[in-house]
Amino acid sequence: MTSVSTSTLSSLVSGTDNAKKKAADTYNQFLTLLTTQLQHQDPLDPMQSEEFTNQLVQFSQVEQAILGNEKMDTLLSQVNNNQIGQSLSYIGKDVYYNGSTIHYEGEPLKIGYAVDGEVNSAKLRIVDENNQIIRTLDLKQGSKNGNMEWDGKDEFGNLAPSGKNYTVRVDALDADNKALKSYTGVPAHVTGVETLSGVLYLALNGDRRIEAANVLSVSQPDQEVPAT
Repeated sequence: MTSVSTSTLSSLVSGTDNAKKKAADTYNQFLTLLTTQLQHQDPLDPMQSEEFTNQLVQFSQVEQAILGNEKMDTLLSQVNNNQIGQSLSYIGKDVYYNGSTIHYEGEPLKIGYAVDGEVNSAKLRIVDENNQIIRTLDLKQGSKNGNMEWDGKDEFGNLAPSGKNYTVRVDALDADNKALKSYTGVPAHVTGVETLSGVLYLALNGDRRIEAANVLSVSQPDQEVPAT
């Protein structure tokens, strides 16, 4: 079962709740001080009504601002709920997203790439959790974008450990051997959705989370054809 991140849970303690508590404390302090001031004021020099009125007006303005923030929180909550409702269709789907972390489960993975500039040579590298390059794949010379399949094997032909995350990167050079900026699109399976500070996130296999805005494509998972 997909869990919700602790950061998402902590965000439920909104600033408005804290502001309301602070306002209540301040209001009680205000009443206590005002009562004390009225009880001990000099009968020959009583508190001016204008000063008393100004204090009440200032506090009322703060209170109204906090109530306005509470309404805004309610509105944002409704927007977040709408986002989650609309994004439920992601769950159970396969996606490609703009990122560099792949989750290997024993099956070949197709990795997309794009290079900004004229490519003279380019290599796709698979890096393990210890930041060690376990496989280097040559990309087609001159190719600025495309897809490359990693069969899950390392440089020695051995299958990499399954159930782990790996990092992919493209090292591309131009004709002057200058590094070119590159991007990768990697596959994932969506297991859940959540919002954090108004931003929609997708929970992915391999304990990954990404912003939904980084999704490049969505598709139904491949279905095995039953034997007849």
